[in-house]
Amino acid sequence: MARVEIGGRRQGQEVWARWIDGSVQGDREFLSLAGLDPGTRFEDPHAFVELIQGLLDEGSANVALDIPPKPA
Repeated sequence: MARVEIGGRRQGQEVWARWIDGSVQGDREFLSLAGLDPGTRFEDPHAFVELIQGLLDEGSANVALDIPPKPA
């Protein structure tokens, strides 16, 4: 099972998002900022990390990855 877990702050509030084998989970309001809903399919875990990190307050992201390395 491949997974990504991201937590951090957005405008001072704690938020989280998770990607498990292509399925997105997390705070509904936060995910909606990224144009996603819980259960949405998102195939590229590396792009998911970049998308979510871009929505978090700078320096607040905590990321746990258990995915294959990004292709060169």
